[in-house]
Amino acid sequence: MTPDKHIKPALKIGLFGIGLQAYWQQFEGLEQRLSDYVDIVADKISGFGAGVVNLGLIDTPEKAFEAGSKGTGDPLNEDTMSSVILGNSLLTSNGVPVARNTR
Repeated sequence: MTPDKHIKPALKIGLFGIGLQAYWQQFEGLEQRLSDYVDIVADKISGFGAGVVNLGLIDTPEKAFEAGSKGTGDPLNEDTMSSVILGNSLLTSNGVPVARNTR
């Protein structure tokens, strides 16, 4: 079966939340709450028919590099619109690698 050139692929959105790991011990329940928010937004976006690559809550530079280079088995690429949920204070090193290293 040959794909129809007139049918556009469904929108794919890369979604992630950003937090600062140092806050988790200071504010009980904050990490879980922010993680839940990312999941809620992912569910809402999916309800509109878009594909979602949910990278979860990124709270360290290491997680940012991992998310940017590997994704979740469904890597972000030039056909993916990225969206960020800002949960609390963050370091740019927790967000920039995701956007910079996606393919």
